[in-house]
Amino acid sequence: MNFELKGVHYNPSDKTKEFFMEKMAHLDRLKENIQNIEFIVTKTTHGYELAANLHLKWGTHVRMEESGIELYPMVDILMDKLHQKITKEKDKVSSH
Repeated sequence: MNFELKGVHYNPSDKTKEFFMEKMAHLDRLKENIQNIEFIVTKTTHGYELAANLHLKWGTHVRMEESGIELYPMVDILMDKLHQKITKEKDKVSSH
């Protein structure tokens, strides 16, 4: 699984990168299904926008987004959504 963290008008600190890596640990049991995951953090005048581009090994591409004032709670919410989506897609593929 390849992981990438990008910032737009924002330079992710080492602390932010470590936080993302900690949260990625929740996806460990699903990592054999993930080919590539990219997070893009955009700093706006009203807070942050967080987007995740996920490529699964069977060719499915998923994009999820969150926006808000606080970055770290958004990461938690987005990771939960990603976990649910990967599980749902995995169930779809295995049922065929």
